[in-house]
Amino acid sequence: MINSYKFDVIKTGFYILLITALSRPIISVIEGKTPLPLHKILPAGFYYLLFLFLFLSFSTIDWDIVSITILSFCSYAILSLAWGSNFNSLVEILFPFIGYFTAKTFVKEYSRVKLIFLAFVVGYFIPIIGSAILMLFKLSVSYEVYGSGALRQHGLYVGFHTAAHSMVLFSFLYASFLTFKHSTRTIFQYAVHSVFLLSIYCLLNTYVRSAMLAFLLFWMVCLIRWKKRFFFLFLFVLIGMGIWQSSAIQTVFWKADTWDRERNIETASSGRTILWSHNLNLFKEMPFYKKILGSGLGTESKRVIGGEDEIWSSHNDFIALLMTLGIIGLLFYLFIFTFLILDIILYSNNDGPQSIILAAIVASLFTSMVTNGYIFRIEASQTFWILMGCAHTYIKRTPDQMIPEFA
Repeated sequence: MINSYKFDVIKTGFYILLITALSRPIISVIEGKTPLPLHKILPAGFYYLLFLFLFLSFSTIDWDIVSITILSFCSYAILSLAWGSNFNSLVEILFPFIGYFTAKTFVKEYSRVKLIFLAFVVGYFIPIIGSAILMLFKLSVSYEVYGSGALRQHGLYVGFHTAAHSMVLFSFLYASFLTFKHSTRTIFQYAVHSVFLLSIYCLLNTYVRSAMLAFLLFWMVCLIRWKKRFFFLFLFVLIGMGIWQSSAIQTVFWKADTWDRERNIETASSGRTILWSHNLNLFKEMPFYKKILGSGLGTESKRVIGGEDEIWSSHNDFIALLMTLGIIGLLFYLFIFTFLILDIILYSNNDGPQSIILAAIVASLFTSMVTNGYIFRIEASQTFWILMGCAHTYIKRTPDQMIPEFA
């Protein structure tokens, strides 16, 4: 009777996770389009349900070093309420890890991994196709970037960065899809390939440089470890595009034309170096206990540039963690990724899935270094940690489950 009860809990938890994966990409595009903040209410509802079923199946959780480190980070973050953390900010940073634990607990068969990935892929169809149509016919909200003259669009999404980083996440899913596409219908394969091409079109039209670089980094790391011939083809096309569009790339990257603004690191970073410098100088002046513990989550200025004594919006997840959760919080978070990477390298049975997961981690870490990426951007972190939770089952599949051209 007890075993039957546990099986039902795990099965039901998996179905809730499946619905969460299908709806997460769609929920991202309803922000600002409904009277109620459904983009916050719906994910919160799903995650509370997932947490309930995770609690009911607590004895089945696999407590490896990664899980223990994540739990330690979460416990420390909860303790930070005692020295100033904001509750809402705390929930936003902790909720994505529920996705990791539920995926790891409820998705222990490779067939379920495929269903989760396919749910995400299908969920992205509406946002990507809809955004591409709006961009193509210039119906999307847009503005011309000062200096470069680029027409920046964000399609169905509420912001350029949300749109751009969603396209990068779809690349993670698309690469994963390639490893099991043989088990889907041919017409569906063509549909996914087409949506991937549309996602590139959408990404280019956002002109979000951090997302573009993350996209390139992901595919370069993925292909050089997975299939070198595809890597060199990708590199050849990239160099060709770079030569062909060199002037356009320069103006977009520097956000300046030849006669206007000076081309320097501050211009290229859109002032990020100023933000980083301010916060790091502020960190140096903090008392010792604040350097260790941080000022608390949610204590950053509500504006990008605040007062001289305020923590400015870092546009760098690691500096933001250092300022808000201190040295301890930052170290816990870095240990999570250290153990995650080691775990994937040590327990992988084939290069394809391992390369994809490692490339996704590298791209996410890069993104977090140059913008609000996979820690403080909740829609991205929720998707990312569900994928990481599925990674263990994904990389342990047998060689006969690989498609021939990627085996």
